[in-house]
Amino acid sequence: MENAPPAAFLIDGWLQVDAITALAAPVAQRKSLIALNVAHALCTGEPLFDHFKVTQQPERVIYLCPEMGIRSYTDRLKNIGLLPYVGKTLFCRTMNMEKLELTELTTEELTGAAVIIDTAVRYLKGDENKSEDMRVFAESVFRLMKEGAVSVLLLHHSAKGTKDTGELTLENAMRGSGELGAFLSSCWATRLQDPSEPYKSASFITNVKQRDYQSQPFEVTSGPDCRLHIVADPATATVTLQSRAAFKGNKDGKDEAALAFIKANVKVPNAKLSAMLKDADMPRSAEWVRRHKYELLQANGGIMP
Repeated sequence: MENAPPAAFLIDGWLQVDAITALAAPVAQRKSLIALNVAHALCTGEPLFDHFKVTQQPERVIYLCPEMGIRSYTDRLKNIGLLPYVGKTLFCRTMNMEKLELTELTTEELTGAAVIIDTAVRYLKGDENKSEDMRVFAESVFRLMKEGAVSVLLLHHSAKGTKDTGELTLENAMRGSGELGAFLSSCWATRLQDPSEPYKSASFITNVKQRDYQSQPFEVTSGPDCRLHIVADPATATVTLQSRAAFKGNKDGKDEAALAFIKANVKVPNAKLSAMLKDADMPRSAEWVRRHKYELLQANGGIMP
């Protein structure tokens, strides 16, 4: 203990060395895009969000993403400029390949690596609400560190209703058993400030479990190249989570009927389904359909209901 070094970072003030960090949010709130920007910073050495400096680059980044297809994932890699790093310092696994279990990662692969798990639910065995099942999962993540990983970033879905809550906490950010939040060193939570403009809205990001270091909430905006950029220095700018009162949906009171309609026609393309809803006197945009169809699939473990 006398010779133990102080807390250190791969990305100063954002991603610790020898620690498990979580990034939590409801679906469709840019979790994967934020994680991709973390991978970009670690591979290139460029500051995260043009602000948080990379103080130590890992030997490689292992990005496990069984929720995304290779076409969509590759498109994002091209846009953000990471394709040249694939197979060199960036190694990926998408839903198009047989899922690689965490226990299958070898010491050789893990030594010196930063591991990004997108998302935790795809690697959980059992019930995320049962503490005994979460302890087993926690041990599988701790094993990554014991076998040589320098840092782990774990993406997870937030509790139901977090999209509309007035604050973000560890309890509502990390869905499931409290055991999941307990084994983390720190946990970042994020949410779109304006859900009515998902591609234009700023993202609010705050650390809901601060251990060893302090941090302030901040906002980032997205560019067409998938790069996220900080709005203002969190050390000097005060940022708050915007109220959802101005963005309440279901103005016509037909959300429940529209969701039932989507469930009954879940295989219909989004644009066509939007047109069908309009004909049924329940006008909803194709983006609204896409978002709620995705939430429906998530609630069913990615299986068509």
